[in-house]
Amino acid sequence: MEILWWKVISSFATMLLVWFGGFLPTQLHALVEDKRQFALGLGNAFSGGVFLCVGLVHLLPEAAEQIEPLNYKFSETVPIAYVIAMGGFLLIFWIEKILLSSADPEEHRAVLIFTN
Repeated sequence: MEILWWKVISSFATMLLVWFGGFLPTQLHALVEDKRQFALGLGNAFSGGVFLCVGLVHLLPEAAEQIEPLNYKFSETVPIAYVIAMGGFLLIFWIEKILLSSADPEEHRAVLIFTN
């Protein structure tokens, strides 16, 4: 019975957090422009961190485990899955920083359009 009680409490807590997270962006228009930009940047950084953590902590070790029976080795100590992930990251980084760079720093500023 105690486990059922904790499941019910956890379900309601999760429901409240999801409701709050969905309701929060609707209230951003009430903030001053500087605070709005800060709040959006903070939320963007947090969501990026969540995706990065999921990829590195959960998915990458599982990929290494699935590739291991194929006996592909970069070296004796480094599994090939980590090398592929690092190579993919560096490829995207290279494309963004080298190929898409320009001499005009104003060209890369993000433009946010808010409609009331």
